[in-house]
Amino acid sequence: MTWVDLSGAFGYGTKLTSAQMQQLRDNIAAAFAKDSGAPQLAADYVVASMLADAGIDSAAKFVAGVVDQSAIGASAVGQGELKTTTSATSVNLSTTSILYTASVGGGSYAFGYYVTQANSGASDVTFNGMAYPALGTSYVRPKAGFTRTGGTGGTGYHLVTYVQASGELHWVFLLMKNGEILATWEAPDHPCFGYMPFYDHPFDFPFNGEQENDCEIVLVIPTMEQIEAIRQGQIPMKNGQEDPFSQNHSFIDVFFDKFEIQESKEADWPDVPVTIALPRIHEGKVVDDWRFMPRTKYNPETELFEPFKVKPIKRVISKPDNVTVLSIKKR
Repeated sequence: MTWVDLSGAFGYGTKLTSAQMQQLRDNIAAAFAKDSGAPQLAADYVVASMLADAGIDSAAKFVAGVVDQSAIGASAVGQGELKTTTSATSVNLSTTSILYTASVGGGSYAFGYYVTQANSGASDVTFNGMAYPALGTSYVRPKAGFTRTGGTGGTGYHLVTYVQASGELHWVFLLMKNGEILATWEAPDHPCFGYMPFYDHPFDFPFNGEQENDCEIVLVIPTMEQIEAIRQGQIPMKNGQEDPFSQNHSFIDVFFDKFEIQESKEADWPDVPVTIALPRIHEGKVVDDWRFMPRTKYNPETELFEPFKVKPIKRVISKPDNVTVLSIKKR
């Protein structure tokens, strides 16, 4: 439609013609199309309160829960929109016997497992598969087993990718004995996340034959600034650009490249609530199976059917007696 200026078309006593009636109607469409000459809303016409009423926040994004799954197209969510993260664990192969890592994070939300090694010769370390020594009758977290067949030392690494939208803190656990690191574990969630029953830390004792009383468990919780520095250090670069065909460097390796543990400086145990799981039943409804999860819920205050929201289970993790929290500093 083309905007027609009718400001001088209607003199006193004149009659409205059929052409002018058509132009008045078309001018409405032309104004919405922002046609040249058509009036437009002032720059500050839409204010924050109007956006809030529509469920849009100050960053021009929909507030959580405003748009439910029924309003999302089948291909609207791509890989870039999925919230995923990684957890990794490693074990120092000090002997030629088979040794196991701790179980990686993510629990039931994990979907991809990877292993690698670091040693003087690639053929000196063998991955023996996912296993669990002394398996009982309850479900347990599987571990990655490695054997060093030669050389003087080596490390086995086990990494997993999992679905995550929490990550209030990043937990780095170290299992140490006589000042030496036996194993490591890191993830942006507590070890109990996605698992049952509750775990204080990721190391099951006896751990590769080591007894708990003979070892020290150290916890480091880097700041978000430190985490970002580590994440940037993980990304392989080539000629000043990201190399998309090379795998990320190990989180633990970059962690120790950039920071060192201050063994004489203890840190505070975190006292903030962290996500430990999603509920299996919520308000009387089964919610860990999408086939039974309600899509909407009636709100008597608004008299509207609103998206059914499942709240994550959060807890303040109590400090175990056998875990020491230490600070880190830049190298």
